[in-house]
Amino acid sequence: MVPVLCCTGWLMLQQTQVKTQKPGQSIMAHPPTYPPDLWSNPPHRQEVRITQSPPLAEAEATRLCWQRGEEAAPMGDIHAQRGGELRVSHVGPYPANFLAFGSPTPQFFHYNLFECINIPLVRQHPISGQIVPGVAESWAQDGRTVHFRLNRQARYSNGEPLRAADFALGAALRAKAGHDGAWQKLAALIERLEIRGEYEMSITLRREMPLAPLMVATVLHPAEPGFYAEFGSDYATRYASRIPPTTGAYTVAQQQRGRRIRLQRVANWWGDTVPHFRHTCNVDAIEYHFLTDEAQAWELLRRGQLNLLQTRHLAGWIQKREEYAGDERLRFTRCTMQHPLPPYGIAMNASLLSQADLRRGIAHALDMNRAIAQVFCGEYERLNSFTSGYSWQKAASARAPEFSPELARSYFAKAGYSKSGSDGILQREDGTRLSIPLLYPPSGRNTSFMGILAQQARLCGLELRTKAAPWQLSSRMIKEQAHHLLFWATVAPAYLPDYARHFAADAIGHDAPFALQSPGIQRLLLHYSNCHSLEEAARISRKIDEAVAQECIWVPAWKENRAFTAHAPHIHFPEDTRLFGACDIADAHVLWIEK
Repeated sequence: MVPVLCCTGWLMLQQTQVKTQKPGQSIMAHPPTYPPDLWSNPPHRQEVRITQSPPLAEAEATRLCWQRGEEAAPMGDIHAQRGGELRVSHVGPYPANFLAFGSPTPQFFHYNLFECINIPLVRQHPISGQIVPGVAESWAQDGRTVHFRLNRQARYSNGEPLRAADFALGAALRAKAGHDGAWQKLAALIERLEIRGEYEMSITLRREMPLAPLMVATVLHPAEPGFYAEFGSDYATRYASRIPPTTGAYTVAQQQRGRRIRLQRVANWWGDTVPHFRHTCNVDAIEYHFLTDEAQAWELLRRGQLNLLQTRHLAGWIQKREEYAGDERLRFTRCTMQHPLPPYGIAMNASLLSQADLRRGIAHALDMNRAIAQVFCGEYERLNSFTSGYSWQKAASARAPEFSPELARSYFAKAGYSKSGSDGILQREDGTRLSIPLLYPPSGRNTSFMGILAQQARLCGLELRTKAAPWQLSSRMIKEQAHHLLFWATVAPAYLPDYARHFAADAIGHDAPFALQSPGIQRLLLHYSNCHSLEEAARISRKIDEAVAQECIWVPAWKENRAFTAHAPHIHFPEDTRLFGACDIADAHVLWIEK
């Protein structure tokens, strides 16, 4: 049972009428009122204890080493200009709701609307890796506890000031709303949340860890009390169409249901006073067009109804670049970005493919380099290790297995597949053929990629039975441990790898397709969970990457670190494209429109 903070009985009579407001317009005439039970904890054990405490005593505050990130470089390009409208296509479905948390089903546009817009407590500079201010102007770490002092100029998009107690409210409401796992992530990291007056708070973690201020910022988010005055058991339906205030520079201004969402820049946005944000969020409006296919997006771009298109369809991008080579209305840009890389590759189910020699033979039978070169026209490089792209990492010693029919056949022979059948596929003495199913997400690109792998694997005596499987089917098969090989990737955490969700003995779900019971890896996971410094984390992460390579439960594919765009000539990008970080081009909010 997961105990949660109860927020029922919250009556705020002066705020029960939810008004329609323009961006930047305040709707509250009184100080914020919080639910009376926000500060009371149930008598049984709490995952997170939320309390009110006095501000830090001057002597205690002076003892701490406060950071302000003043020496960090700007987050954007100094040549950026303010103004203009960005019109882009969006490949995902139109959002069924606008809930900032607690959505009953995943909403892909929430990434664009919340994660890429909200300003967290602190951020990491995409180039230097330094921690820089967000809504917190300063912070200090003391063992397991991180202290934050908020920027008193910080405001929500509805004009209301940000207060420390809003973070307590945000935690409590996420506990009550459930559904999306936000409370569970917070409770796994945070032990105690102390609100110290209007603009100061102290967060005690369950263990000391590297980059603690950033880790807190990933799970702790504020809730504007006036907006959530009517929160209750019907939250998911009552608030589905309401636009939550954010601390970022944009808010939803217009909608055309199913077709278009327009974001408008908040008037007099507070972030313009923060040096790090001065050259970010440059355009006045961003219009997302929800289109059925990419051909439609290319046509709208050609007509000038869109002015930016980002694609993952590399062959199509190259074809259009050649087609419009003499067209002055379009520019084609390739950006290489620096960010933690998703582990694209082939995951092996060690419970069904239990022989390590069989897995090693499969690894040497997968001609990844040929498939990458042919499908991506030389634009992508190959991954080497499970974890890569973190600024604090040192060069990994793990290396991707090379394609080698000789090595593959030698390992297959050790696994018992020593006879060659009439079709060239290896067999055991009892006639069992070396035929293994490989699932992959359906797409033309993936089909071409898997076709090359299957063709080359036959040279090694291996039959790959490739099958396109939608996400729902592959997820069910992973849950039932019914898959053998799976073309797989997942989101790489922004600051520190989360190895346990992939390799822990009790790991389940789509992020754990390996089913490996390895005492050695379990010991490494324990050591990693007790790391206090980045140097120690880097050392253990290299050992985990080496163990994953040794166990041969994952065969690395390509680095997903390039963005391919077509755009109008007045759209300009930063000279250093690493400023885009892990975001898509439009959602990084560092491009600008030249007047």
